[in-house]
Amino acid sequence: MPGIVRPMTRSKTLIIFFSRTGRTRRLAQRLGQLLGADVEEIECPRYRLGLFGWWRYLCAGFNSVQGNVPRIKDLQKNPADYDRILL
Repeated sequence: MPGIVRPMTRSKTLIIFFSRTGRTRRLAQRLGQLLGADVEEIECPRYRLGLFGWWRYLCAGFNSVQGNVPRIKDLQKNPADYDRILL
């Protein structure tokens, strides 16, 4: 109805991301600030950066083609608690 102002309901938003180099992390954190969203990083210790970072990156591609998917750490936030999830 015209003239009636309804309060905006805010969706509870969770941003879930993986970042190998940190660029996606910065983007996800900034987007989380802009949207007022919670941010959760997917962590895969097997493919972290470091001395052999590029080698691990290449192995990850080879393993995925072979169907050998590495384990990731459990998320700390429960996606079922959110109205909207951005990956």
